[in-house]
Amino acid sequence: MSALHDAAKRLTSDDYPVGLVIRNGKLISATASGVVLDDLFGDVFLSLKSEVERFCADGRSSDYVKACVKDWYEDELGVLQRMKRNVPRTGHRLEQLDVSAERVAVAIKGSGNVVRQNQLKVTGCGVNIYLIGGNQVIEGNTIVVSGARCSPADAPIRLHVGDNSVIRNNTIIIEGWGDRPDAAISVIDSQNVLIENNKVVGAKTLYKIWDEDSGQKSSVTERGNEMKSSWLGWK
Repeated sequence: MSALHDAAKRLTSDDYPVGLVIRNGKLISATASGVVLDDLFGDVFLSLKSEVERFCADGRSSDYVKACVKDWYEDELGVLQRMKRNVPRTGHRLEQLDVSAERVAVAIKGSGNVVRQNQLKVTGCGVNIYLIGGNQVIEGNTIVVSGARCSPADAPIRLHVGDNSVIRNNTIIIEGWGDRPDAAISVIDSQNVLIENNKVVGAKTLYKIWDEDSGQKSSVTERGNEMKSSWLGWK
C-alpha cells in the first residue's frame, strides 16, 4: 500500500510525473476510480464525441447541449484530437497490484506505459483498463468486469490513440447479466495494435473498432487468442 500512497503524494506536485513505478499494492477503492494518472489533458472517461453528446443531452435544451459539447469535447478533448500521435511519454509501470473499483481500475493518459501482472476488478459499469497514448504494454493481467456498460464503447480494455501497443497474455472475464460489453477490447484511433495470446470469457467478440471519422484508421493484428462463452466450456 505504501507504493500507492507515495505515488498519490507525487501526483500533487506542480510537474506531471513520469516514470512512476507502482508495485505490490492492494487498493479497494471507495470511489469510482482505482489508479488514475490523468492530469495531462481532457477527461478520462469520455473520449468519443458521440459519448459526450449523449452525456450532455440527458433531457437538456439544445442550446445547453451545444455549449456543453463545445466546452467538453471541442475545448478539452479537442486537445487529444490535435495531439494525435504526439501524446507525451509518461512511462509508468503498474505491476503486481490488486485493485478493485466501481468504474475504472487503471486509467493513464500518456504513452509508453506498462500494466503487467495485476489483479484488476470493476464492479459497476465502466472500463477496467483505460489507456490514452501509444506504445502501451498490457500484459499478464487478470481483468474482471462484473457490471453492465455505461457507454456502448465500454469494454474491459479501452485503448485510444494507442499506436504500436501490445495486449497479450491477459485473462479477461466479463461476469453478470444485462447490457454487457460487446467486446473484450475497444480500439479507438489506434494503429498497429497487437492482441495476442489472451484468454477471454463472456465477451461476444475479442475487439471492436470505434473510429468516428475518416481520419481515424485503427488497425489490429490478432493471434493465439482463446474465446470462451463461459467457464463451462470453450467455444
